[in-house]
This record gives sequence, structure tokens and C-alpha cells, in this order.
Amino acid sequence: MSSLARRLKGRGHDVVSIGLPDAAPLVRGAELPFVAYCEKEYPAGLIREKMDSLSRLQGQDAQGFSPGNDTHK
Repeated sequence: MSSLARRLKGRGHDVVSIGLPDAAPLVRGAELPFVAYCEKEYPAGLIREKMDSLSRLQGQDAQGFSPGNDTHK
């Protein structure tokens, strides 16, 4: 998406990326504007924490994992 965004920006279009706070460093690293949403529900660092939890699960526990309902801490 950053390639497409840069290409559009290069053609004179206004481009803004909208995403969860954890995406900010990647988007800003591509020198694109970024607007965060759901900052209260998904503060920076939460996605990494949830993925770390998921990486420790196997089988049915992993299949039933839901980032919004992480009971496998």
C-alpha cells in the first residue's frame, strides 16, 4: 500500500493513511501522513502484545484466539 500511496502522492494527489496506532512508525517511515484511530481501544504496543500471546498457543486454543478477548495470558 505504501508503494501505491507514494505513487499517487507523486502524481499530485493528497494521500493520508488511517490505521491503528501500531501502524504509525511504518507509515511515517515511508514518509506518508498518518492518522490513528481507536487509540483508546488499541493503544500503541497492544497489537504486538496480542500477537505474542497468540504465538504461544497451539491447536484449538490458537484457532479460538480473539484479539479482543484474550484469556490465554
